[in-house]
Amino acid sequence: MPPAASHATVRTAAPSSASFKALLARVIPKKAAKPDLLLWGTAILAWVIIWRVQDLIAILGKVKFPMLLEFALLGLLLSNRHPNRQLRWIMSPIIAMIGGLFFIMVVGVPTNLAAGNAVTFLMRTYLPLLLLFFGVALGIRSESDLVWFTEMFLIGAFAYCLNVFSTFQLDSNGRLANLIYYDANDFGLLLDCTIPFTLFFLRPGTKWWKRMASLAMLGLFLFMGVRGGSRGGFLGLIAILLYVLFFYNGIPRRLRVGSIIVGVALLSVFGSTKYWENIQSILHPKNDYNMTGDVGRKAIWTRGIGYTLSHPFLGVGVGAFPQAEGRLSIISKEYAERGRGLKWSVAHNSFVETAAELGIPGIVMFVSLFWIAIATLRGVRTGQYGDLIITPDDQAYAQTLIAVFIAFIVTGFFVSAEYFGLLYMILALTITQQAILRRRAARVKKLRLSGALAPATGPATGPALATVPPHRRLPSKASSVSGPVTWYPSSQ
Repeated sequence: MPPAASHATVRTAAPSSASFKALLARVIPKKAAKPDLLLWGTAILAWVIIWRVQDLIAILGKVKFPMLLEFALLGLLLSNRHPNRQLRWIMSPIIAMIGGLFFIMVVGVPTNLAAGNAVTFLMRTYLPLLLLFFGVALGIRSESDLVWFTEMFLIGAFAYCLNVFSTFQLDSNGRLANLIYYDANDFGLLLDCTIPFTLFFLRPGTKWWKRMASLAMLGLFLFMGVRGGSRGGFLGLIAILLYVLFFYNGIPRRLRVGSIIVGVALLSVFGSTKYWENIQSILHPKNDYNMTGDVGRKAIWTRGIGYTLSHPFLGVGVGAFPQAEGRLSIISKEYAERGRGLKWSVAHNSFVETAAELGIPGIVMFVSLFWIAIATLRGVRTGQYGDLIITPDDQAYAQTLIAVFIAFIVTGFFVSAEYFGLLYMILALTITQQAILRRRAARVKKLRLSGALAPATGPATGPALATVPPHRRLPSKASSVSGPVTWYPSSQ
């Protein structure tokens, strides 16, 4: 068992560029291991859950390919003995929050407004999400695996967008209609959360053909976002652009500004008159049915808050928001008295729906997932901190994930996406990057103890630095690390 965490005082001299690169060469494997069955299975499961490959290739659905894949992946996870796939590397408060959410879902089944549907949801939807989560968190062994998995995710997104473009047409309002599984707003969220991954491959030093492929994907995703016509998706895209412009350091500022100018130009070219009329309606909320109608978002969110307050501990039950609309709301009873029907709708808001379905403890845990993840990622800054070495690529990937989380938070405020596979994938990617840093720090410590590396400059007490705690940001400069800092324990 790893030792308990303690306070450590660490003073590390800022390494020179040459010495830093030499040290990286010692602790980061030069030759990338080939993806194995577990990694391939996890990538394909992401295609199944997020990009619905079984809908693109009909035969896969007929032969129950998703279910067969889930059983195979579960077997691979349980039987794998790779040292980089041990649970100790991925321990995180994120796992505790997800476990708490699952506990509330299960305990709330007896009081769920649709108990039968809840059991089906847990078995057919949520357990596969957990399988994807642990497949990503445990399956990725190294830096090269992380990049490979991201590439596979983008390939799945590219294929899905090509299929949507070639198969589905715009409706009379100029928006994509009759999509399979997702609607246009869901599609907008997925695209917003995928765009930052393309930016990661636009960094200087990336192979030219990967940069060209990423540019092509970025153009397609922007184009399809316009065709989707989601106003929430547009707001999410604005949030991404602002974050990239002011905070994303993986790309030089001049390239960021240029990329944003090109992106805005593409939106102007791709957007039809109907698209911009729809977007401009954001500025006139008083004329929007979402703000005035009984089944508009404002009214639904207000009722959702009411369900939370009337069921504060366990909520109305996982997946039961539509049942609450039809059975608990005053408006449904008024409509019934008039002989009118009311649509049993979802909340169209990931946060309101979570609060209503899982109660106050559930929404606290759900929000905590984002807070912990973003706080953890903000701590990944290039430099050497005791035994922990963070590269510019590490920082760029962490900032990429922050952009994805921002996109999800903004767009998810207008979409019920709390059980989307993409959310659980990016949570797992956050954990797996921390696991990579932990293992790297453990390798550095082992080399120092063996005498192959010089001791870290300055005094240090307590266990060696293994990774950044999720609630603590790293100092802005590696050369100024001082004072009591609580680190995760090393795993030797």
